[in-house]
Amino acid sequence: MSKRIVKGFLVVASTLSFLNGVLIGIHLMFYPNVGSEGWKSMLFYFGYGLWSQYIALNSFNEQGDQEENN
Repeated sequence: MSKRIVKGFLVVASTLSFLNGVLIGIHLMFYPNVGSEGWKSMLFYFGYGLWSQYIALNSFNEQGDQEENN
């Protein structure tokens, strides 16, 4: 049960960070004079989204747990 809660939290966190990275990227397309801070934020949120999605998919893989139990 706790694995499902943590996996759900990580999936939601990765989705929100991906959307935040997209919004920052769109903002930088229309307002490119923001500077390097916007690019750093965008890379951070994309990186965090990918990292948390990787953890959610590989650490909390229910199929792998079922195969180990059999």
